[in-house]
Amino acid sequence: MNALTRDEFDALLQGAAGVLKTKANVIAIPGEAILGIEAVARCCAGPGRRFLNLVTGPYGRDFGLWLREGGAEVFDLETPYDETASPEAVAAAIRAFEPDALSYVYAEAVTGGANPAEAIQRLAREAGVMTIIDAVSSVGADPFSMDEWGVDIASLGLQKALLGSNGISFVAMSNQALQWMRQNPRAPKHSILSLPELYDAQREAVPMALSVLEAREALRAFEAIETMGGVDALTKRHQAMAALVRREARALGYELYQKDESTCTALNTTLLRPDTLAGRAFRGEGIVTPGNGALSEVLLRVNHYGDHCTEADAVRALETLKSLL
Repeated sequence: MNALTRDEFDALLQGAAGVLKTKANVIAIPGEAILGIEAVARCCAGPGRRFLNLVTGPYGRDFGLWLREGGAEVFDLETPYDETASPEAVAAAIRAFEPDALSYVYAEAVTGGANPAEAIQRLAREAGVMTIIDAVSSVGADPFSMDEWGVDIASLGLQKALLGSNGISFVAMSNQALQWMRQNPRAPKHSILSLPELYDAQREAVPMALSVLEAREALRAFEAIETMGGVDALTKRHQAMAALVRREARALGYELYQKDESTCTALNTTLLRPDTLAGRAFRGEGIVTPGNGALSEVLLRVNHYGDHCTEADAVRALETLKSLL
């Protein structure tokens, strides 16, 4: 197999920048998105740095743990998993804690909830607070515009809404964020978790650590998105599918796990698990799965994203849901 060319690598970064809607610095991560998310935490966290961390699901909680391990002072603004952070609560926490940076997961696939990212970004800009977003489960399903919203750091994966696999992920950083990482004496050195070093290496040569197969699969995904009309068209497709599944599931008698439908992500649909013999015994079929971890006995996930964002998948999923009642 031929090695990845510089043109292919540049196209890879351009594809990620395109779906994020940014001109910021983009880094390709040789691994699934959780590696890039942890790298962001390790490179940003240090003694004397203050973070307001929104916890609306397990990934937000994990990010706060990494920040604390790096020596940062962290205030977790916690919200029940069947709700999302309110702009009013975020604004009050910013005033009270006066953080250097605000971190949050845009959409938690585990809970099916999407934080009001655009409103949160507006509050952060007004307060002069740097922002860090885990956008892995959001981009391609929920509206996102990194530059227009003023996002400083965004983590991206292709395995959810973006029609790709999880072998390569991306982190995009503003110049301010990259410099903030460089100034952090606690940031990893000589490590795959060192984003500034990875950024420098990728500007000098095509990084050998990237899987050629995964890189070309990512290029195929970006090309497929362009063929269908771009990331906005893909987002509309996911939003239409989510609205269909939520409507039909409720017609069957299901209740949404999220208390407020307006807080639901378009990536997937989470429903309260029916207290029936079939519901209690259910272990998953097709794109319908039990919840993760502690939520396995509480909810069902209908994962209608990516290649499964089709009418046929929705019909089969609804048939499965009907069989559990």
